[in-house]
Amino acid sequence: NIGLLQNFKISAIADNYAPEQIFARQIQALGQPGDILILISATGSSPNLTEALKAASEKNIASIGKKTVKTKM
Repeated sequence: NIGLLQNFKISAIADNYAPEQIFARQIQALGQPGDILILISATGSSPNLTEALKAASEKNIASIGKKTVKTKM
């Protein structure tokens, strides 16, 4: 179980690579075949999540995605 949302990691990757690489670079470094990537998105089209999916696919990591839906209360 590895969380990819630690601020210092996000800042370092965004500064040294690009904001859309914040999750992909971590998956490339830490991901192993047999791992599962779980993505949750409000839009389903964020470039950083698209790059994360590509990185996971390249390492034979399964992925599960969830697009949230706004509801009126």
